[in-house]
Amino acid sequence: VVFERNSLYNAGVAMACQKRNLPCVMFFDADQIAELDFMGKPLTGLLRWRAVNLLRYNLSAARRIVCVSDIAKAHLMKTWDVPADKLVVLPNAVDVKRFQPDPGLGARTRASLSLTTNPLLVFVGSFYQWHDIATLLKAFAVVLKKQPDARLILVGDGTERERMIQLSVDLGIADAVRFTGFVGREDVVRYVNAADIAVVPVPKMEREMWLSPMKLFEYMASGKAVVASAMGQVRDVVKDGENGLLVPPGDESALAEAVNRLIEDVSLRERLGMQAREDAVRYHSWEQYLSRLEAVFRDAHLSSMQGTTK
Repeated sequence: VVFERNSLYNAGVAMACQKRNLPCVMFFDADQIAELDFMGKPLTGLLRWRAVNLLRYNLSAARRIVCVSDIAKAHLMKTWDVPADKLVVLPNAVDVKRFQPDPGLGARTRASLSLTTNPLLVFVGSFYQWHDIATLLKAFAVVLKKQPDARLILVGDGTERERMIQLSVDLGIADAVRFTGFVGREDVVRYVNAADIAVVPVPKMEREMWLSPMKLFEYMASGKAVVASAMGQVRDVVKDGENGLLVPPGDESALAEAVNRLIEDVSLRERLGMQAREDAVRYHSWEQYLSRLEAVFRDAHLSSMQGTTK
């Protein structure tokens, strides 16, 4: 069985599989053509024609297609006419041994940042349009009015980072916000462990994206209280008031209110974090993910042996 992640313009593996009669399984985490449209940088002309045709070829050649969310599955069925029995939904997962509650690491990280007693919010991710950093910064400006000692660390890099740095200056909150830029995986573990509250801000969209944010599962595995926008797959993972708090997407007031609530209610914060960790281990670990993926591989292999064309 050959397993390949979907990417623009790549069809060599699918062609080789067809030629050698090998079962090909595609990992579909995003439709890059649609994402570029969403970002206002659409492919045009021959580049779009080529991308569309190669994606159609890959989708046709694949015996099974692993999607990261039900939204991704629906998108493939509606936009690309992929039959439902070829599609398998496997949300992203997390290494629950790497990401786990570590109070000692959290305390050392906070001490290195001179933030030993400050309420600390952390965001981890790439700075692109489908991460609503602008609403997070505006909400944090509201939080600071009630919690002036609170601090926000934004971990990661991307096309929107410089604009978000400028927004923090314009909002007058730059002294309370840190932008780390790109960091290594071990530093991600450190920053998440240092957090009191971890955030997953997603903007309001006319069409929901196929989001399966890794940050959400890393936060949960680390036992953190999560505040997340109620969009897409996030709503299936975060149960409001049970393992995190959900807020309407793009709503800075609701986001600020949820953050303030968690800052003030330590017992709620701890309860949500404990349940988040339990759910991450039970439902979103690499162990359970790989066992399900192996079943997909066996199914693809069996279908190939039987000569099916699904």
